[in-house]
Amino acid sequence: MLVRYELRKLMSGKVKWLLLLFLAINGAAYYIYLIPAIPSPEYREVYEEVHRRAEQAGERQAGLAVIQEERLILEQKAEAAAEAGEEFWLNEEERLRYEALQIVEEEYRDADNFDAFIEQIDARAEKLLEFSIFSKEGSYSYRNIIKTQKDFLGLKGLVVTPQSSAGLVKMQEFILADVFVLAGVCLLSFQLFGRDGRSGMQKLLQSSLRGRAYLKFVQLATVSLCTALYACATYGWNIFLTGETVGLPPLGAEIHGIADCRNVSFPCTVGLYLVLFMLWKMAASVTIALVFQAVIYRFNGGRAAWLVLGGALGLSFSLWFYLPENPVAKIFRYLNLIGIFDTAEFLGDYQNLNLLSYPVGLTLSGCVLMLAVGIGSCVSVAAFGPSSLKIFGYVSSRESYRRRGTSIFRKECDKYLRVQKTWVVFLIFTAVMLYRDVGEWQDAGLVMPSEYYYEQFSKDFIGKSGMELEQALERLEEQSLIFMDGGQYAALDRIRIQAQYILESGKEGTVYINERVWDGFFFDKDKELTHFLIFLLAAVFSLGGLFQHESASRMGVLIHSTANSRKVYWYKFLIACLTGAVLQAVIWLPSCFIFFWRNPEALNMGMPAWSLSGFREFPTDWTVGTLVGLTVLQRIVAGIAVAVIFFLFAQIFLSTVQFFSGTVLLFILPNVVLMIANMDYINPLISLLRYHAEPLLKYIYAFSSWPSVYHEISEAACVLAAAVVGAALWVGHRKWK
Repeated sequence: MLVRYELRKLMSGKVKWLLLLFLAINGAAYYIYLIPAIPSPEYREVYEEVHRRAEQAGERQAGLAVIQEERLILEQKAEAAAEAGEEFWLNEEERLRYEALQIVEEEYRDADNFDAFIEQIDARAEKLLEFSIFSKEGSYSYRNIIKTQKDFLGLKGLVVTPQSSAGLVKMQEFILADVFVLAGVCLLSFQLFGRDGRSGMQKLLQSSLRGRAYLKFVQLATVSLCTALYACATYGWNIFLTGETVGLPPLGAEIHGIADCRNVSFPCTVGLYLVLFMLWKMAASVTIALVFQAVIYRFNGGRAAWLVLGGALGLSFSLWFYLPENPVAKIFRYLNLIGIFDTAEFLGDYQNLNLLSYPVGLTLSGCVLMLAVGIGSCVSVAAFGPSSLKIFGYVSSRESYRRRGTSIFRKECDKYLRVQKTWVVFLIFTAVMLYRDVGEWQDAGLVMPSEYYYEQFSKDFIGKSGMELEQALERLEEQSLIFMDGGQYAALDRIRIQAQYILESGKEGTVYINERVWDGFFFDKDKELTHFLIFLLAAVFSLGGLFQHESASRMGVLIHSTANSRKVYWYKFLIACLTGAVLQAVIWLPSCFIFFWRNPEALNMGMPAWSLSGFREFPTDWTVGTLVGLTVLQRIVAGIAVAVIFFLFAQIFLSTVQFFSGTVLLFILPNVVLMIANMDYINPLISLLRYHAEPLLKYIYAFSSWPSVYHEISEAACVLAAAVVGAALWVGHRKWK
């Protein structure tokens, strides 16, 4: 009976609809992600026919010979057509067949490489032990070699068949599914302990006979069960969709026939690997849910719980993303709240960790970690009560409540700043921005040789156009004969491209200006995304409780019965708009001051905006100064627009967890994705986000970095954005009435 009641409480309100929304978004996003990898029916038919022909040849070497022979025939035909000057060397059917032959040949070679890898593992171990650095008994290297040799003994004699790796690899690389699972875990975890803690029900339950250990166990079990089912639905749908679109190998085939899974150290079929994949993801999700519930219970579901969990997730992501691949660093890289979801490493790649000079398998370490953390979280909930610590505590005397006046706006501001502790958010936000601004003030700026030489060379070009610009470029070209540094040539190329743009533009008044300086103001996506993320976090923590005080105290019913009910709503709306504008102003006005202080030559802003190649498609002949003012104004307006949307969210989602989930999915998560996509790293995750996620998230640039996407924003999009903000306001007003 108690389980059923807790389950009903867990799924009450909008929780079940939000979970279904997460599942729907995950399914749609995963299908979009798979589209480039989905083969055409014609190619799939040719691929399967090539596979059948190779299998009919008998042994693997014979099948490989058949494939190579047919590929060679097609290559000779293409070479003959090229020599004859034909436009098309192969027709469409032959091109598809050649592509399929290449893929199947690569699969056969991967299978051969696995056989060679297993056959030579003993010889490689003996050869490594001949070196003194590896042969010292008691060292990690020696123990690791012996353990690796022993762990792969069970694979000797294993018969593998060539298999396609595309579907399985794509499925494991889709990290967005983990994000949706974490969002669902967060939503579920705050629903029981968080609600009881915030409402004060937890104290009442503690005094009842079955309100302690038994009730806690039931709540933990209920959330864990729902988390496991939600994770199963998320990853199960992805597996099903992969099999129906890109395709998966036969379930009975050995997983070692796939190159990316060659290092699995135990006999395993594709079907068993998928089962282990699901079980691992579900276990990781349940472990995270238990950790979340322990923290939420400890801090009564308040803001302290959000800060602790947010800090833990941020730290875990940083460890997983930045730490290098070595036996010691892997301990911290994978054994954390984010790294534990990396099944490709835990299941698909044999790795050992260096624990006190003893090699311990990564898979075993992950299992022990999940078991220990899960048990520890349960013990923490059972053994310790909620903490009385108030990170945002505020002590005030009776005198502070005397004679506050009768102004409704003043009362709302007092409630917003003092009762909801928003002043603490503003204080932290201001401190963070001061820290960043001081660092920017002290930053030398020029770090690359090419930037330094660009600054030096550009002094002779500033303000020139036409013949003067051509002559200056010719003089620099003559000087380039004695250049000795690669940075000089890079600067010359940049100046040449910029000068050619000005000479060929044909637009009146266009002159050469220092693009490096202005690019830092208009087109620095990294800086603008970082500032926008800080703004979003401050806005979320500031506006999340705008309507919660009235809802929790039931004052909303009383307010609606008064004559000034509408004034209360519009004053809250005004406070939200002022919050968005003030937060953006605190971010950007000091940045503008620092920019002009460090670049006094930028104060000359009378040249046309067309002089900057980034504004070559700008429709009017506005000056750079006009665009500076417009950009600052746009950022403040964007802050107000975001605040209006958050205002509506705060009114609809009176639960803190629901409000945070909505704002994170709509703004914060896309902003973080774009920040990762813009990193100057060569990384599979960054490449994936850059080519697949970034085009879908351009609307974030419209808020954070308008100059970089102005040419992609149509008038219809602007009207639609204004309509969305207006609709949000209208819906909120209707709901209030």
